[in-house]
Amino acid sequence: MGDSQVQYATLSHCWGNLKFTTLATANLEVFRQGLPLHELSKTFLDAIHIARYLGFQYLWIDSLCILQDSTDDWIKESGMMTQVYGMSSLNIAATAAENGSVGCFFDRAQDWRCQVRNSNQTILWNIHPPGFLASDRASNMLAKRGWVLQERYLPCRTIHFDDNQIFWECNEYSACEVHPSGLPDDRSRNMGFYLSKGPLTTALWGQIVKAYSKAELTNTSDKLVAIGGLARLIQDNTGDEYIAGMWRKDFEHQLLWHSTRDLNGHHRINTGTPTWSWASVQGAISYPDYQRVDGNRSDVQLCVCAHDIRITHSSVNQFGGILDANLRLRCEYFYNGILTPTPRSEYRLRFGSRWSNILQVYLDLSEVYAGKKESRPVYILVVKSVAHGQASRPFDYLSISGLLLEPTGLKRGQYRRVGYWHHDGGRLSTLQKVAADHDLVSRRSVDDFADMSTEGENERFFIDLV
Repeated sequence: MGDSQVQYATLSHCWGNLKFTTLATANLEVFRQGLPLHELSKTFLDAIHIARYLGFQYLWIDSLCILQDSTDDWIKESGMMTQVYGMSSLNIAATAAENGSVGCFFDRAQDWRCQVRNSNQTILWNIHPPGFLASDRASNMLAKRGWVLQERYLPCRTIHFDDNQIFWECNEYSACEVHPSGLPDDRSRNMGFYLSKGPLTTALWGQIVKAYSKAELTNTSDKLVAIGGLARLIQDNTGDEYIAGMWRKDFEHQLLWHSTRDLNGHHRINTGTPTWSWASVQGAISYPDYQRVDGNRSDVQLCVCAHDIRITHSSVNQFGGILDANLRLRCEYFYNGILTPTPRSEYRLRFGSRWSNILQVYLDLSEVYAGKKESRPVYILVVKSVAHGQASRPFDYLSISGLLLEPTGLKRGQYRRVGYWHHDGGRLSTLQKVAADHDLVSRRSVDDFADMSTEGENERFFIDLV
């Protein structure tokens, strides 16, 4: 497949809990002589049949093309997903198969669609059962597998074999048997596995992260690896620098991701991924829409600046796993306070004896304070303040947002992230007034900063996030 003129297909499938034959060091020579078809799963056999029927001579299947017992081969091949799926002529998706025993083909009802005309015989209506496009099995099977997201974005076209009909998606449009000329926008948005494809740039990154964070990974250590192919292509397309699941341009804005409100099983991934990256959390993430353009105008005041970012990767693949990382931030507003749980399982911030009712708190992890009734000390970092307004009117709406931090206890001024806070309709001056006695910058609290320096008449304060 090194020849760019060779056309081949790829397969996206769920591994599930079913044991099946894979490529390993012990059977490598046997595979080179010929695949033992009688040992292959139904999904693999169906995919081979589909590829042959459509005229493809080659088919790439991850577990048959990567040595499953070789870390070196896995590191090498996993870093090449941009090429493998990006150069594929067709991606075959076993969309409704929870494991290899299910396959791509299903028995279907014969009355799944009918056609009727109106009384004037001028319009032909296609009628199908309610929810026929929702594809619940699809949303619960293949779409939940973390690796599959880039397997859908990277190929120029994908054909989905669902349990009720076949779906098609490519860079031009999406279609299915019910709507062969293209899915109506109002219908496609409600599909469980609908994917809006477009040119791969950082503008799509928020959508990608949101969808990817809801997916599952057998090995959570693959969190960055399984999306690395997309990141590599976006970096090539834009020239931007990829940093631990985020981008160097407008980096400070991207620090304001947060876990979804329900915190349904959100937990920290036990790798070297820094807590300031969304990729350190396993669970659904909301990513800041910092590149949105509309008819309004905004005046953004960034209150932090990334002074230095140091990352040690676990391999030569800079889009893969991380061993260690440190972010040094210059900050303008930094406070210490108390995070207190409420009877409704929510949290409020207190500065000494003064309560702050203006800040909405989102914790990163479900277990941070799970079942704990006591209050906890926390540090409040202001990241940005935004004034909003109509293009022809004065600013009439303000918001402030930032991070909740805890000291690591390992080094002076070193913190880990534990949450996000936000307030719509509030002014920075309001927070300054409430937390005036806990303003670490104004107090020049040396022990709370990693470093302090002077530039002209201005003092600069730095903290480290890991």
